[in-house]
Amino acid sequence: MKKWVFITLILLFSLNGVLGVRINEVMADPNQCSDADCEYIELYSSSPINLTDWAINTGTNNISFDFYLEDYLIITRNKEVFINNFQVEENKVIELVMSLRNTNDSILLYNNSELVDNFTYSDTTAGISWQSCSDLWFERNPTPGSSNNCSIPNNNEENENSNQENNQDAQIYLEIDWNKEDIINGE
Repeated sequence: MKKWVFITLILLFSLNGVLGVRINEVMADPNQCSDADCEYIELYSSSPINLTDWAINTGTNNISFDFYLEDYLIITRNKEVFINNFQVEENKVIELVMSLRNTNDSILLYNNSELVDNFTYSDTTAGISWQSCSDLWFERNPTPGSSNNCSIPNNNEENENSNQENNQDAQIYLEIDWNKEDIINGE
């Protein structure tokens, strides 16, 4: 009986580590340096895990890698240029031959052949990264190697962002409060 409990606990801890690895941030159209040098995919895990026989698949590449992930792992094509432009700790960055499209791309993360996570985007904004925030994705200023910016922008940030070159449609959030007795004939 003890043997089965021990094996079950090992399996649960192993699955918990695998399920905790996710695609955390994606920069497909950097303006800090060229696409060839500074595009990146960031992985995140809340607990250390050995990523042996893992792979990232994009619309243009299928990349296998082995790495010990402590928290953040950034995959880019030119480690030296990337670090110089983003001031990220060297041990959090690996250099692999990869490429991301600026529009309509998918990123698939595999452990062996098992799909662990995926992210699809239709468009990007130059110099802005896609960041995962509680299973939702937002475009924000890049935060490679650190926590994502999951805050809701205040009016000053929105005005600053609208002054930057940004061709995305504006989004308006409206909160309405009414009394049911005020509704007449469904109007």
